[in-house]
Amino acid sequence: MNELELPIIHFDKALQDHEIEYLFYLLEKEKDWVTPVEAGSALVGGKPLKQAQSLKLNTRFGVQEPYPFITNDIFNLFGTINLEVDQGIHHWVWRYLASCNLGSVVAAKYSKGDYYAQHTDSCKISAVLTLARNPDKVLGGDHVFEGNTTMAFTHNRLIVFPSIVLHEVTEVLSDEERYSITMFLDTDPTIEEASRQEIFNQYQSAREEEINE
Repeated sequence: MNELELPIIHFDKALQDHEIEYLFYLLEKEKDWVTPVEAGSALVGGKPLKQAQSLKLNTRFGVQEPYPFITNDIFNLFGTINLEVDQGIHHWVWRYLASCNLGSVVAAKYSKGDYYAQHTDSCKISAVLTLARNPDKVLGGDHVFEGNTTMAFTHNRLIVFPSIVLHEVTEVLSDEERYSITMFLDTDPTIEEASRQEIFNQYQSAREEEINE
């Protein structure tokens, strides 16, 4: 991997159809959406960089299991460093996955005119799931990394990247709403050293096998 390339991974079709349908059922009936400030979004000069309704899932639905298939099915992917080996991407930053656990989970509903200006997240790794009821009707709402790398909005895509990478969501230009669910992963001191070392060894072995092929 060229050192100038950004360590960003994405997975399409992250959730199964029945999971997405259930997720929309929950989000669309939800009445406790709050402002970006109330949800703890990034601020500059006391003003939020985000214009979109937000919902802290792990507060609203319980700390342990906000949505079971998010905290279980998706987060289980982060238990092995092989998630990035699958795409042939190697970067030291993914070693954080060996000692990360799920922190907060925030949903955002972007309507026409909504956006999230350039910012970083206060954790180690960010994982963003993007969704829309009618994806073909969504215009805008793309992710832009470091001001020059654009990832167009794609329904049911999970994007994983180092939280320190500058990122933004461009303005939604259509009447169709788009959703994002962001999982903030941070270092978990309770994870035993042996467990971290085991995952790191898996990473090293997979990398060596690929180099030797």
